[in-house]
Amino acid sequence: GNPAPRMKFTPYHDIAMAVARGVAWRGLRVRQGKVIYIAAEGGGGFRKRLKAYAIHHGIDLSAVPFYVMHASPNLLDAKQVKILCKAIAAEGDASLVIGDTFAQMTPGANENAAEDMGLAIAEIRKVGRAVGATVILVHHAGKDATKGARGWSGLRAAADFEAEITRDGDDRAINTTKQKDADDEATWPFRLETVPIGMDEDGDVIDSCVVVESDTHVGAGVRGGRRKAKPDKRVGPWDAVLLDTYQELAVGGDVLKTELILRAANRSEEHTSELQSR
Repeated sequence: GNPAPRMKFTPYHDIAMAVARGVAWRGLRVRQGKVIYIAAEGGGGFRKRLKAYAIHHGIDLSAVPFYVMHASPNLLDAKQVKILCKAIAAEGDASLVIGDTFAQMTPGANENAAEDMGLAIAEIRKVGRAVGATVILVHHAGKDATKGARGWSGLRAAADFEAEITRDGDDRAINTTKQKDADDEATWPFRLETVPIGMDEDGDVIDSCVVVESDTHVGAGVRGGRRKAKPDKRVGPWDAVLLDTYQELAVGGDVLKTELILRAANRSEEHTSELQSR
């Protein structure tokens, strides 16, 4: 038989199942809740991956509040977003919604255009607010992996959290590259372990894979390449606050002007103190 698409299994499946089961993930406490996984891309092998997870962890999937939507709603279509919200609400209160992938949920969009991407982000925010859930979007890196997610640069500014899946040979890791309300630069190494899940009609073993912890360090940057530090452009404190405000407005965000002004004032004070100390 054909081998399972092992690279397709991401740690987000593992995180999602930890939330649905209410079990600790990598030593972190987890609050149990219902999970909705929108398998907009590669849904054909999803059942295999779930079966492999169940076998590896010795659980009964029917007892876990993990629901898969084999659909690809268009985030640029307000009517489809409303239908998506109703479909999620029909399953009851959800704690986590994962969209895999963002590109499949924005068909025909210009990934480099603020208009298209800003609209898509605004609509997915509506989904989160409507169902009261955290929303994670799975997105691909661009041709230059050191620059992170492909497309419009404002995507990162619109996110509360960003994590990058990196690989160096068989070693992989989740590296946080943005964390709005906590320290970033956290890393969780992992590897993929093959799990036999059955046999096909020809007697060949069918397998899939699961995520298991590892202690091998994998640096930031896709496929082992390290993300290059951006040159210091010496952006002033007020320039920075204008950029923050613009990027929030571009994606329909709620701009906390007081917070931004205080942040700029603090930057200005730090800059003045630095000049005085020289």
